[in-house]
This record gives sequence, C-alpha cells and structure tokens, in this order.
Amino acid sequence: MTVETGSIIIILLSIVGAHFWARLSNFPLRITFAIIFPFVAAYALYWLPLLQEPDKSEYSAWWGIFVGVWFISSVPFSVIATYFFHKRRKKSMGLR
Repeated sequence: MTVETGSIIIILLSIVGAHFWARLSNFPLRITFAIIFPFVAAYALYWLPLLQEPDKSEYSAWWGIFVGVWFISSVPFSVIATYFFHKRRKKSMGLR
C-alpha cells in the first residue's frame, strides 16, 4: 500500500468516525477521539498485511514513516469534520 492510498483510507475512516464522536457533548473527549482515532486506524492499517505474511522484518523498519504520515495527514480532517458534524447536530436540535 502506498503512502497516498493509506492517507486517503485513514482520512475517510476518520471522517466517518467523526459522525460518532461529534455526538459527545464533552469537548475534550470529542477532540481526544478526533486525534487518537486516526493514529489507531493508521497503526492497524499498516500492520494488517501481517495477517497474510508472517515475515515482519521489513514492516518494522518502515512503520514509523507510514503511520506518521497517515496520522499527520488525517488529523486535520478528523478535527474539522468533528467540529462541523457537532455544529450541524447542535443546529438541528435547536441548541446554541
């Protein structure tokens, strides 16, 4: 998997996930989910091929670069999507 493909997948997963944690009323918890989820998703996506291929020597050498790029590129999308989904939810419920 390329860096670009992984970034797109993690960004899309983060935006979909933002629908769920945007419902939380606690701001620090909402932002924590928006920041932590992309890292967990990137980490899981990177190590997913090991389910088929037991030799992980090459994977362990590159994991920091791939997971780091995927995480850093998806966090802004996750935070912005969480903000907009929460704002839209509050507006639809008539809250300020």
